[in-house]
Amino acid sequence: MNLTRNQEKVLASQKHLSITANAGSGKTTVLIEKYIRVLDDIVKGFSLEKIADAVKSVVVITFTEKAASELKERVTLAIERRIENARAERRWTELKKLEEVRDAMPSAIVGTIHSFCARILREFAVTAGVDANFEILEGAERNQAIGLIIERKIKDVFKREDEKAKKLFEIVKKLKIGAFYSLVEDMISSREIIEKIKRDIYSKGDDEIISYWRSKIFKYVEDVFKGSQMVKVLRGLVGHIFAGDEKAIIAGQFESSLQSGDVSGAYRYFCKFMDDIFTAKGEVSSKLKKEIERKPGQVQRQIYKEIELVRKVFWDIKDLKLDTFDSYLDDHRQYVEYARLLLLLYDEINDEYENFKIMNGYLDFEDLQLKVSKLLDVPEVQDELARRFRYIMIDEYQDTNYLQYEIVKKLIGDFSGKTRLFVVGDEKQSIYGFRGSNVEVFDITANEICLSGDGEKIMLDESFRLLRGIAGFVNVVFEKIMGERISIYEVSYSPIVVGRDIDDDGRVEILLVKDEDEKGDEERLKEARFVAKRILALLQDESAYVYKDGVKQGIKPRDIAVLIRNRNILKPIESAFIELGIPYIVSSGIGFYQTQEIYDFINYLKFLVNTNDDVALVGILRSPFFGISDIEIFRISVYGRGESFWDKVRSFATRVDDPLPSEGLKRAVNLLEEDLKVANKVSIPSLIQRIILNTSYNGSVLPMRRGEQIVANVQKLIEVARGFESRGLNNLYDFVEQLRVLSGEYFREGQASVEPGIDAVQIMTIHAAKGLEFPVVVLPFLGEEVKKKKGRNFNFDVDYGIGFNYEEVKDLPISVVHRLIREHKEIAEEKRVLYVGMTRARDILILSGVYGEGNKETYLNWILNALDIKGKEDIINDFEVKTKLMFKGGVELQDYSVKVKIFRHGRDFVEDVVYSPEVKIDVGIDEGKIFIKPLESKPYGEFFSATQLQTFALCPMKFYLKFRLGLPEPKREFVFDEEFEDITAPPYEDDFKDEIVGTVKGRIVHQVLEKLKVGIDDDRLIELVRSVIYQNGISSEKKSKVLEEFVFDEVKRVLSSDFGRRIFSADEHHSEYGISMKFGDSYLMGRIDRLYKVDGQWEIVDFKTDDVSVEEIQRKRVEYEVQLGVYAYLLSRIYPHQKSFRSYILFTKFPDLPIEVLHTYETLEEFKVKIEDMISQIKRIDLDVRSSISSDFKEHCKICGYFVNGRCIGREL
Repeated sequence: MNLTRNQEKVLASQKHLSITANAGSGKTTVLIEKYIRVLDDIVKGFSLEKIADAVKSVVVITFTEKAASELKERVTLAIERRIENARAERRWTELKKLEEVRDAMPSAIVGTIHSFCARILREFAVTAGVDANFEILEGAERNQAIGLIIERKIKDVFKREDEKAKKLFEIVKKLKIGAFYSLVEDMISSREIIEKIKRDIYSKGDDEIISYWRSKIFKYVEDVFKGSQMVKVLRGLVGHIFAGDEKAIIAGQFESSLQSGDVSGAYRYFCKFMDDIFTAKGEVSSKLKKEIERKPGQVQRQIYKEIELVRKVFWDIKDLKLDTFDSYLDDHRQYVEYARLLLLLYDEINDEYENFKIMNGYLDFEDLQLKVSKLLDVPEVQDELARRFRYIMIDEYQDTNYLQYEIVKKLIGDFSGKTRLFVVGDEKQSIYGFRGSNVEVFDITANEICLSGDGEKIMLDESFRLLRGIAGFVNVVFEKIMGERISIYEVSYSPIVVGRDIDDDGRVEILLVKDEDEKGDEERLKEARFVAKRILALLQDESAYVYKDGVKQGIKPRDIAVLIRNRNILKPIESAFIELGIPYIVSSGIGFYQTQEIYDFINYLKFLVNTNDDVALVGILRSPFFGISDIEIFRISVYGRGESFWDKVRSFATRVDDPLPSEGLKRAVNLLEEDLKVANKVSIPSLIQRIILNTSYNGSVLPMRRGEQIVANVQKLIEVARGFESRGLNNLYDFVEQLRVLSGEYFREGQASVEPGIDAVQIMTIHAAKGLEFPVVVLPFLGEEVKKKKGRNFNFDVDYGIGFNYEEVKDLPISVVHRLIREHKEIAEEKRVLYVGMTRARDILILSGVYGEGNKETYLNWILNALDIKGKEDIINDFEVKTKLMFKGGVELQDYSVKVKIFRHGRDFVEDVVYSPEVKIDVGIDEGKIFIKPLESKPYGEFFSATQLQTFALCPMKFYLKFRLGLPEPKREFVFDEEFEDITAPPYEDDFKDEIVGTVKGRIVHQVLEKLKVGIDDDRLIELVRSVIYQNGISSEKKSKVLEEFVFDEVKRVLSSDFGRRIFSADEHHSEYGISMKFGDSYLMGRIDRLYKVDGQWEIVDFKTDDVSVEEIQRKRVEYEVQLGVYAYLLSRIYPHQKSFRSYILFTKFPDLPIEVLHTYETLEEFKVKIEDMISQIKRIDLDVRSSISSDFKEHCKICGYFVNGRCIGREL
């Protein structure tokens, strides 16, 4: 491995490190090598049997789980190479340690900040006050929950008559209801920053806050003046045009005031300097223009550059009113009051959201970090983790935030402990502000590392990606774009050093399209065709080449990536590519639930739920499932017989006269009839896979343009279904209802990622391309104006708190500064997005955009201004830009000329051509990739749950059918009263009645009991019941009401019983309490419905909603005693000082007749042997299918769903 000087310096350093890594600088390679070297050093102090602990003492935080997986894989390969070398050189001691390190790698702590925090919370669950088996609430489910709570809480608040409610209503009227909801939603979604500003800002008094704002705003203006080098700019203007003028005196006064720290005076003189320079619209005054026109051309250009910089600064700060700030005291006080009211509402909503999550065992991503940060304030936890972790490495650190930094600082003892910190990233590539990242944290961390006295900053500036022409071009452009630090949110530019060992300049091209006032869509299509023709010319140019493994090769479609800013501009590119026959694939889109393939599957499942859904049926007949023509569908509607369209389809399929049914229709009817028979008897993922297989769906869609994406999206749908079932939900109707809601409301779910398997141009967003590189990069539509977030009239800032904007406060200094911060952050991030896009190119960079008059904020204008050719677009031809470049290993800059090729619409690529690839694309179905493999048995290291062991104890055959073959247990009959029949009324099918009613009734009662709090009153109980019903996907008001009454009565009966009062009066308790621990070479796990403490002793209760008689209760003991025994055994290992453990089964129908099982340590030791024996038997069955799996408990057969018509269906298999 050939390393640069700075890379070697990184690897050799024993200090805290902050690494800035330019694009293509080999950051990941250095990170991996550093990780291995750190492991080498740490492992030396550990014995062989403790190597796993050594591996887990190094933490690596990555931006995505994919990056973590790739890093682990590359580290493992690197270790394997070291193992081979050690074996070849007979270094046996080293070999043994390396093999132990390799074997420990699966347990290495490499993952995202969220997975790392989740790991800590599960370990210290009791101290953190969370359920160790919490689930992550995310995506559409999280948004739905927050939206429902906000809506309900706001309605409740506005029903009040108190003064606070009236004031809040004033805010709503000023902001408008839609903006108000968005503001509150963003507050809940940004809890990490809201909690920080509550603590740091709103804990102060009103006037103290205003004084704090004043000092911050004055400092802001001072930083803008200094960052933009305004003293130098005004000197330049005085020298060029205002020498001897009054403005020369004002410029001197400005300079003196700024140097003396009189920011108010500097502001006043700066505004005075602007008199007569600009019109009200911000244009240069005609009088000044005439003065400028008398100057030589070169001087004119310099004056206009200086005036443009002055204009930007002036237009930013003129409304901050530093000279009259104190006159707004009362207005600022009201602003603070409104912010405090919003925070009170936030607290109420957040409390309810917290209760919702606690009741359901959820944490969201914000919780993971907030709770770990709070947990690390516990000295014992902080000390334990500080001892355990020796090194913390964080990749892509430019995309972190304040809360993550707080967590890291606590883990390393604020640089005072032995734990080392290593952060690596590139401020210029920080493009995830919309996800809450704060680029300024990178600089803060770097400075603190250096100030720690035991740290250093290192720059990896050599890029091994970009050819020198592209590197030179990027440097010229961004030294200008990022060099003018008008905003304090800009980052400084560090030039790229050429590290690639190829003697070639590469290509930089600009495609220019003149603005001819066409409609937006027409203009975009015109540019898209121009771009497509240039790509076509490249593909057909035999002299064009790129480098692959250092060797020149012709350009193929797969070498080209078209990177777009957002997906709103995707359509014209696709249209142009289709028109010219260019093969392409769109990568990593959003709108998963709105894709046609997901709609098709929703239709299929809707039909299986309700055969009277004619729209769904027509949809699937016309879809790739069956491909029935519109003509035949029309014939069905005319000649078919029956009430529903399904009746007509079936009758038409049996016709013997003209018009005859197609073979495809007959096949469709047969498949649909078979699917209707099994729809309610197999798991939802299995049902979807059955549909895919039986309809040959993949074979139908793969030849399509989006074929691979379609297949990937359907596979993701199967994962969604698995997630649905993992939460204990297995009802097809509920799943269809959930998909229906998601397809109508949740538009930002990402589509499945696809590895392109065909030779095609890749189209993706710049964000999706982050971390990737391509031989040819095309950036189209650079003439589009940089969009500021419309409709967002609020802002959250760590210095200025909560900002909101409406007519009466739009000119208030605090409101103005919030607007400036928001806009500056957005513009600064857009510059970094452009940088990321341009630095993905290895050999050829093509830029395209529409140009026109004016100087709007567009990527193209930024580039043209940086190249000093803005205004010359109509006449400019190929040109060179003089610059200086540093090359690998060099110490001095060298003169270099960047060659830029210009193509102009209407002049170049005017002929009509179509791409004709010579290669054939063989589209086949790789079933090993498309279909899910059956689960393999795992004799060692397997998890065994209390429920599994209970099932095995009752009947090994049932265990085998349910947990090894995965066959859902068919439901037995249920009897309900007339009110409950209403729930299963049309459009439900008759064979859905039992499942929907039985599972919903039992599940909801069970979930409510799990979530009950001590001392809950009837109103709160009703609210809880409603919440659980909603979570279970029952949206019909009538059906919800029936369920609500039933569940309330059932739960109230439990609460009113003596035993119920014993359970629910305990102050110390846990609901849905999960425990898992090592058990021999396996793992034992259980989830206790409710764990509660009575007289200092922990007791267990498991709720059952079975419809039992009094006589049956004691007979049920044998069905549940193993499950209770497992719970007691697990609990005894957590609380070894407790001498006995009482466990109960509580039937909600008879709450005062619980089944009690008492275990002592002696009986638990005997029970441990029983568990070992059961697990041993299960493993024998897994390894030898000829093992006996019969049951001795014949009584259970009578109530077993697998026992049909007097026979066990297991014997049929």
